Amino acid sequence: MAEYLDAAGARARLRDTAPILDDAFDLLRFVAHGRQLSSLAEADAVDLAVRLHARRSEFTEYVELLDGLLREVGLYPYLFRDDLGARDLIALEAHRPIGASDLVLHRVQAEIYRAIMQGENLMVSAPTSFGKSALIDAVLASGRYVNVAIIVPTLALIDETRRRLHDLNLGYKVLTHQTQIWGQKNVLVVTQERLLDLDGLPALDFFVIDEFYKLDTRQDEERGTLLNSALQRLLRTDAQFLLLGPAVQSISPDIPGTFSARFVHTDFKTVAADVERIRVPEASKREALVELLDNLTGPSLVYCRSPRRVRDVCLWQLTNRSGDDVDGSVLEAADWLERNFHPDWYVPAALRRGIGVHHARLPRSISQWMVRAFNDGQLAQLVCTSTLIEGVNTRAKNVVILDNRIGQAAYDYFTFNNISGRSGRMFQHFVGRVVMFHDPPDPELPVVDIPVLTQSDNANTSLLLQLPEDELTSSSRQRLGDVVGQDLIAPSLLADNVGVEPENQLAFARRVAADRGLATQLAWTGEPTYDELRVLGQLILDSLKRQKGRVAGVSSGAQLAFFISRLRSAGGDLDELVLQRLGQEAVDDAVENTLEFLRYWPGHNLPRFLRVADSLQKAVLPRLGIRPGDYTYFAGRCEDLFLPRYFSNLEEYGIPAQLVLKLDGLLSPASSLDDLLSQLSALDSEVLPLDSFERGLFLNARSYFA
Repeated sequence: MAEYLDAAGARARLRDTAPILDDAFDLLRFVAHGRQLSSLAEADAVDLAVRLHARRSEFTEYVELLDGLLREVGLYPYLFRDDLGARDLIALEAHRPIGASDLVLHRVQAEIYRAIMQGENLMVSAPTSFGKSALIDAVLASGRYVNVAIIVPTLALIDETRRRLHDLNLGYKVLTHQTQIWGQKNVLVVTQERLLDLDGLPALDFFVIDEFYKLDTRQDEERGTLLNSALQRLLRTDAQFLLLGPAVQSISPDIPGTFSARFVHTDFKTVAADVERIRVPEASKREALVELLDNLTGPSLVYCRSPRRVRDVCLWQLTNRSGDDVDGSVLEAADWLERNFHPDWYVPAALRRGIGVHHARLPRSISQWMVRAFNDGQLAQLVCTSTLIEGVNTRAKNVVILDNRIGQAAYDYFTFNNISGRSGRMFQHFVGRVVMFHDPPDPELPVVDIPVLTQSDNANTSLLLQLPEDELTSSSRQRLGDVVGQDLIAPSLLADNVGVEPENQLAFARRVAADRGLATQLAWTGEPTYDELRVLGQLILDSLKRQKGRVAGVSSGAQLAFFISRLRSAGGDLDELVLQRLGQEAVDDAVENTLEFLRYWPGHNLPRFLRVADSLQKAVLPRLGIRPGDYTYFAGRCEDLFLPRYFSNLEEYGIPAQLVLKLDGLLSPASSLDDLLSQLSALDSEVLPLDSFERGLFLNARSYFA
């Protein structure tokens, strides 16, 4: 058989469910000879070895040969067996990192690990199933580094990383918030925004930036600029570093030679995937999808372009699924969501059919619970948007790609790889399945620019202003001429407001300086009146944010003031906020528009712009003979969603606001997040006024506090 085989033929035979005993030796020989003679590409050899391993039980007398093949292609983690021969055992132990007795690295992981242990700085581009998290764990387990920073793109990844490091018990204090106190050995796990909010950093030995492709501001100018600023700050520590990301083509050739890091690109994967294309007219897509999902076996992710599309996919399935076999804990979650948001919201209805939901409008604690329930086998399906493709690990066997867009924009091949790469899971589903309702994009991967290093046209003036004068190119100096040449706002202050364009800050300052009446309305301290907030809100939208149209329910200062005033009056009561919308909006819209507003405005953007506006009015108002105001207290209250201090931060730990409000009377005002966590740890969970679902959330979160 082997003499007629090619890689595609071998895959086809392994996809066939017929017993392979008669072909087992020929398949092993084909892959082994292909590797020895270099007639089989490495990626194909690894892929076929994984597929052979997935059918290990059918190999009987050829198991030793299979282990030899796994060793030959570098899949050492799959050699965990009690009856290995001496050669395989030596190979396995050679790939076990220092201090991590339960971890074995594959060949490429081990090469990168050794380079790090030798002090190299690396930029690693690898596919989703490469095992980047295990590489970080191995580095930390070495005990070589005292203070480490890990920069991740999302709050969901902060929680996942914090929990994983807690389970490893490597002796580090894991910090995720700027108010936490550093210990003797620390791992700081934060987003770029939180890193920039820190007043200072201890001496770092090592830092990691996950998803480093986001340094290219063409992906997302606002957050990309902040990530570049974070990289600049980290580079000043002279710490060793590792930049990790998915498969990209290369790094910009314009990165200067003074940036000392080796770029490593690899296609090495630890799982395989079968890809299928379903071709149906648009009008038949709903029926085809429902039929597919009814017949899939194994845990499945369904990718959708938007939260509204997630809702549609869930509603399409409600009449097709009985929910008779849904886990009791899932039904408890559905009951809780009905009580705390609305009984007619589609999310609890979907849960009652074993369907989970994951998108940016859900509270973070609920999104985390959804992923845990999916990974624990309590949910067979998770319908999601792109929020789940940025590093959050799941146990999905199947990935169904319904849409080829993110929002209104078509996704590229790079994003398609990230989505499809979620199929399969090491040690659980060796061969995943990807089902697409569209053709994949043209196979073109990006060249990543790092504008803080290249000072290319992708570097905006906010980023250039972060750089020391002696590092600026002549072109960058020219671009900054108008910013540094004016005398209204000190360039150093403009630079401190990282991520907000200096031109926008100057537009704000000039409007205030030219209108004494406006300036007087900005001179408030503490809590603003409705009119004071309306005026400042409009100025923020027009000058600092330069917003066009409606974003998260807000298109004017009046709307922003109206919804913030509602939130302030409700004291963080989400149920009350939803009820206030029901007269004008359907239930699903009322719930999700409320959640979207909370996440986007008070939860992030409004506090950020309030602090920028505060610094600018403090510079301009004294010039007009007006005593300036102070917005810092109100910015903090917004960030806290007008809950008691630090309560809103517990969402990241998996504790929803509704739960912690029940405990408010048992807690003293917290001086820091660490203080609040300590108080919660001391509570007797058996006597707390919590229902079964809430108690489960609380105990799960508390087990990861230390």
